[in-house]
Amino acid sequence: MDSVWTDIPILKKVLLILFSCHLRKRRLNSHISSKYKFILHAIYARWEDYYFEALMIDFKSYKELGHKKSIIALMVLSFLSVISALYLSKIYLAFNETRIGWRLYDPVIEFVGPIDLSTPIFIVTYGCILIGLFFCMVSPRKIIQMNLTILCLLSFRITCMYLVPLEPPVEIIPLQDAFLMNTTYGNQLLVKDLFFSGHTASVVILYYLVEQKYISTFFLLMSIVVGSMLIMQHVHYTIDVIVAYAFAYISYLSGLWLTDRALIYSRFLRLKGPKLV
Repeated sequence: MDSVWTDIPILKKVLLILFSCHLRKRRLNSHISSKYKFILHAIYARWEDYYFEALMIDFKSYKELGHKKSIIALMVLSFLSVISALYLSKIYLAFNETRIGWRLYDPVIEFVGPIDLSTPIFIVTYGCILIGLFFCMVSPRKIIQMNLTILCLLSFRITCMYLVPLEPPVEIIPLQDAFLMNTTYGNQLLVKDLFFSGHTASVVILYYLVEQKYISTFFLLMSIVVGSMLIMQHVHYTIDVIVAYAFAYISYLSGLWLTDRALIYSRFLRLKGPKLV
């Protein structure tokens, strides 16, 4: 049966993949309704389960990874991509501090603060991140999706800061963030890391990544708290926080799209044919 793979018309492959993507958007994570199974069989009999697995792969146990070398490679590659993006962010942020930007008029920050809220911002932000990591470690697929979402978010931030250079708000109280100081800030106190808010976007992304309803709602509420504290400390303009919600959603969609394609193509690279026995 392995030789059958080379005889399959490419159009049928594409149609089945596109339909599987449609199922993915409908969030059918583990089951296919009888209606869709019938349609898949109509597209190409007996091949739908294989392609659906390629797109929807979600291991119940990490022990199964011993036979999934392509998935292990994707996990490692996604981790390395995030580390590389963080390193590039460190280089860019140092350069960004030397640029001359625009100082925006923000009526909101004129009526609040400035108040030093560095400690509660740190506790809430990284507390949410640790909780979110716990819920995102449920499967290799979710780990890959999380890493690629972070990669997209970092890429969008660098692009936005380059296109929209800003001067810090008046009476800013620099954010004391021990994690950033020892990673992307390079032990320097940076104040032009502005458009858009990375702290807010990081918590909002957890709202999309975590599938448990009550936990994700908690992250959404905490993102509002973090954004409000950043504005009160004059670390960010109001627009920085608002736009962070939009780019967090775009990063989530981009990470989901990349994850689906990476899982499909990793199967194609090592495929000789589906095992039908």
